[in-house]
Amino acid sequence: MSKVIACRDFGIYFRCMTANEKVEIGNNDNSGLVVNAFPALHSYSESKNINPYSLTYNIMIRESEVRYRIGCEIPALAFELSCIKDNNDVYTAIDCLTDYTKTAIRENRLNDVEGCFVAAYELLHEGNRLIQLAVENTFVFAISRLLEVSLNTSQAVRALFLNTFKEEYCKQINSQHP
Repeated sequence: MSKVIACRDFGIYFRCMTANEKVEIGNNDNSGLVVNAFPALHSYSESKNINPYSLTYNIMIRESEVRYRIGCEIPALAFELSCIKDNNDVYTAIDCLTDYTKTAIRENRLNDVEGCFVAAYELLHEGNRLIQLAVENTFVFAISRLLEVSLNTSQAVRALFLNTFKEEYCKQINSQHP
């Protein structure tokens, strides 16, 4: 998970994967240098009397990154995802993931199903609101319907789905019945 640590004063920024990683510190004048993230953040926040925890926030997945994230988690979908013309077409990318997941469930390929659930879970919890809606309305809805009507689905797949998407599934069930 990438973090950006930013301060509005003088446009100073830190960008790192973890606090122990080497990072670039720069200003708007392109004067960058590489330092250890934690000591740099600590010294900067002390000099400005700022709480370092108030500076951090998570970077959310953007629409243009959805195809890449799915393709990394499920390489079998890489070609199909590359055929999507619009980089920001989240719903088509989620449809590809959903169709592949349905096929894997029908063929009882538990490892592939687990990879699909991991990809969808990451998009749901790290994506922006549009991506979250796409996963909830397309992936979770379609897979839950398949699991409800299919008698051939294994209990392991059902348990994996409920363990991963129980909160979203309950929201959908409760919203359907006034």
